[in-house]
Amino acid sequence: GVAGFWRSTEALAAEVEPAPSRLLVAFVVGPAVRVAWRLGPVLALEAVLSGEVLLGRPRLGYAVDGGFVLREDGASVRPRLGVGMVIFP
Repeated sequence: GVAGFWRSTEALAAEVEPAPSRLLVAFVVGPAVRVAWRLGPVLALEAVLSGEVLLGRPRLGYAVDGGFVLREDGASVRPRLGVGMVIFP
């Protein structure tokens, strides 16, 4: 899949020049495991456990004297747990 990150910048000091706002895109890949429990002929509960890996995620930082100073790297793997109800036709 694809994840989008909207980056907007703001100068908090007069000597700082903010970069223009823009959309950053990262690819999302990862495995998932699904388990379903059938409760009747048309109804089931489903649990999903997955780990999403963000490839090309944004790295937050700022430029000082022509060099990049990393402020926050963010998580490259996002765990996800979901529970849902499935209705069969």
